[in-house]
Amino acid sequence: MRIISLFMLLLALFVIGGCLQKTVEMPEKVVVERINSENDIYEVIKTVTDKEEISDIIQLAESTNWEHGQMQVSMARPADFKINDTDYFLWITPSGDRFEVIKEAESKYGKLSKGKSEELYFLMTGERLGK
Repeated sequence: MRIISLFMLLLALFVIGGCLQKTVEMPEKVVVERINSENDIYEVIKTVTDKEEISDIIQLAESTNWEHGQMQVSMARPADFKINDTDYFLWITPSGDRFEVIKEAESKYGKLSKGKSEELYFLMTGERLGK
């Protein structure tokens, strides 16, 4: 009887935990744009339609170390990259080795780790970050 009760409790916790996880909706395609520093106009550098690659890009962007609470962030210059259909805006830090990320719709700001910044940059551009 105790084993059945324990099993039911663990099952309930598993179900509740699964329901609490936030799911990120995957668009059919994402368009990666880079700012042209000469005229501040965004130019399409890549259109991604492969579902696995879309998932990788979004999961990397979402793995940002978000600051707690919603906030209004104002950056000194336009984002270096934007990922259309996802609401992510990305700035390369002055040191050139990581991304600062804003998810505009949710008023979220944070920094991506160096390793994940490198992965995301490569997925978006096919180049190495800090080149």
